[in-house]
Amino acid sequence: MAKETAHRIGYEGLHEIKEWLEATTRFAFSYTVWDSEPMCTRECPDGTKKALDLEGNTVGAPYERPRPVSVECKKYTTVGGQAEGYREFLAVAYANTVHTIDSMGGDAEREFLWVTYHPFSQNKWNKLLSVTHLRGCVEEYSSLLGGAVIDDDLLSKVAQRIGVLVVHQRQVNLRLTKDEAGLALYHLRKEGYRA
Repeated sequence: MAKETAHRIGYEGLHEIKEWLEATTRFAFSYTVWDSEPMCTRECPDGTKKALDLEGNTVGAPYERPRPVSVECKKYTTVGGQAEGYREFLAVAYANTVHTIDSMGGDAEREFLWVTYHPFSQNKWNKLLSVTHLRGCVEEYSSLLGGAVIDDDLLSKVAQRIGVLVVHQRQVNLRLTKDEAGLALYHLRKEGYRA
């Protein structure tokens, strides 16, 4: 596939996924890698900076604190290199959490989502979100840690904040538009629902 075509498909997929996730009313994204790469870049203890596709926050009940969320979108029509890309994504998620704790003095409790149009690693599917799998990925990319020791408690916390979503184009096409989602929320709130 030509590089220009791949970029166009990636751009379309990113915006489709952004709208699809926002239509759930559980996420609000302020930045995409296409228009604000620095805001979508996650840093690791060794100084590596990895740009992910979307950056925003969770949206919950009024009493819940919004949490940052970083999303990597893959509009693949075949498996491609997703398994390796996902392994690096997991390592970056953990390493960025370590970096945030070290540089900010606390855990931002960032969520990391991998959203793809095509399934991958199907023989390992039930292990992709496990602490064991995360540990293996972090060990494989241990240079990202800049010498930091892997912390089992932190591995467990980060594993709980990672999600893998597989969507079909038809499913994405069924998403509510911003206007439709706004109208639905208006009526829900009118009936006493709090998002």
